[in-house]
Amino acid sequence: MARLGADLAIVTASYNTAQYIYGGGSDYDANDILVKPTKWFPQYAYKFQAGVTLSPAADSFYVAIINPPNAAVDPNKYGFYKCNANDGVKLTIESALVDGTTVVAHAAGAGPSLVTTLGSVAWNAAKHSNTHATNSLVVLVGSDAVPLFTSLILGAASARRGYGAVRNGRAVQEHEGGFVRDVYFKTVFGQAPRTNRLGRAPGVLTLQHKGMYAGTPLPTP
Repeated sequence: MARLGADLAIVTASYNTAQYIYGGGSDYDANDILVKPTKWFPQYAYKFQAGVTLSPAADSFYVAIINPPNAAVDPNKYGFYKCNANDGVKLTIESALVDGTTVVAHAAGAGPSLVTTLGSVAWNAAKHSNTHATNSLVVLVGSDAVPLFTSLILGAASARRGYGAVRNGRAVQEHEGGFVRDVYFKTVFGQAPRTNRLGRAPGVLTLQHKGMYAGTPLPTP
């Protein structure tokens, strides 16, 4: 999830201009050089380590923007959007769910499609909005606007435990050519994924599934 970093209002006048959902970032990193507020959303070229960067296949995904209960416009309503790009700072809107008065199909390379039905969700003025203030909550959802989550699945022998490897073991560390000596006791505990010689972790899986955010207007599974 992310917090909206700039006000967003999808209107007819802007359908020929690319529209973005900006993440909030950090007050200490105004240009989002270090903090990438949308890097956990799909389609980001995530850098795992030096020289290893994810190359996601072209695809689309859905997000919802939830207005807070005290929003000046459309409190406790949500916007539903389909996105197709993510540079870590902002999501590019491909389609937006709107009411019937603002439906405009975009030309290639122009702004987002404005549709009254997006995925399996039809516009409902009592639930939906296209006006979102800064700091509104942005969450990943499915084509039915139900929130998506990822759970970690640990299979047999998926992890190694270091409990008891050393219990109150006496250790000595010398400094200054042996003139200074530290004597202490140590105990080893903890766990870590088991990896093979290729650096992979057999028995560790992730499962994407639907869920719910309590207290929000989003649909439930």
